[in-house]
Amino acid sequence: SNIGAATPVGASGEDLGETMESKASQDAAALLRSIAKERGRDSEALESTIFRSASFTSE
Repeated sequence: SNIGAATPVGASGEDLGETMESKASQDAAALLRSIAKERGRDSEALESTIFRSASFTSE
């Protein structure tokens, strides 16, 4: 399996305005941090899927 490229976009794939993108990104990052903490995962790597459109495999 894989995870990645979680940069927020609109429902139709369009770019969000700067304010909405920031709000959505910060909210998603907070959710991923709490999940990472609960499961003993690397929160920085997970956050990079939002802020840098990074992708990772299960390996």
